[in-house]
Formats: sequence, C-alpha cells, structure tokens
Amino acid sequence: MLDYLQKELLPKLGFALMFAGILRIISSFQSDWGILSQKDLYGIIDISLFLGTVGFYFKMRPSFLSLGFLGSMLSLLSTAILASRLWIDYQTNPYFISAGALLIGYILMTASAWRWKRIFFLPFLFFLVSMILGAIGNFVSAVRFFYLLSGVSFGIGAFLTGHFSQYQISFLYKKV
Repeated sequence: MLDYLQKELLPKLGFALMFAGILRIISSFQSDWGILSQKDLYGIIDISLFLGTVGFYFKMRPSFLSLGFLGSMLSLLSTAILASRLWIDYQTNPYFISAGALLIGYILMTASAWRWKRIFFLPFLFFLVSMILGAIGNFVSAVRFFYLLSGVSFGIGAFLTGHFSQYQISFLYKKV
C-alpha cells in the first residue's frame, strides 16, 4: 500500500500544480467572483500549490540537501504558511515574504530538475520572469500592470511544472 502511494498516487498530485496555474492566471485578471472571495480563491490556489509541490517532489525525487530538495522544502513551507491564512488571522500579512520564498523555492526546484533533464527549461524561465516582474512592480508606479504580468508568468510556470512532472520529456532532448 505504501509503495503504491509513493510510486503511483503522490506523483499524480502534480496535476494540482496545473490546476493552481490555471487559477492563478485567472485570478491575475479578476480575483473576486462574488460567490468566492479573493481570500478563498487564493486559499484554493495555495492548497493546490502545496499538493502539487508534494506531487512534484515525489515524481522527481531530488537527493537530500540538493538544490531541488531545498527548493521543494522551501516551497512546501511557503505554501503551508500561505494556505494557513484561510484559518489563522495574522497580525501582519505573511504574503509578501512567503510568496517570495515560494518563488525562490520553485526556481531552485525547477532549475535542479532542468539541470538533471527531468523537465524542460520553460517552467524555470517563467518563474524567473515572474520574480523579476514582481520585483520591478515593487519599485515602479505601474504596480498593478507588473503584478498582473508576474501572476500570469507564475501561473504558466506552475502549469508547465505540473505538466512536465506528469509526462516523460525524453523526446525534447537528443540522445548523446
């Protein structure tokens, strides 16, 4: 049973990353849907990111204390803090620190997987672009525009990470 869980079921959670990516792209344009508040929508996204990160970890199996492992642990911790905002009313909003840590974790995670040719480079690239656009958004007057682009880039990166964690990508690389 445990073997089935580790080899079959947990890696399938990578589909949650695809779902979270789609929701993140949608929420970049409209985050309040009337029946679903912005807080609830981001809570669903955060929980999906957490589950997807678990799936990605069990699919890629990075070695202990590698960049992939550290990125996975940083991402899991960050998404747990972000998702906890549904139940815990923090005095200060942990979003900016946790979201930045999540992005750094995903960059490390996808860079490591790309380095070992487990996934294609596009998720890493989209997460990196998202981080750059978010940082620019903090320092210029067109904040909303850069956050929108950063959110879309993050959503595409999450979707692609989930996609590449579920399907073999050997056809993308030449045999040496």
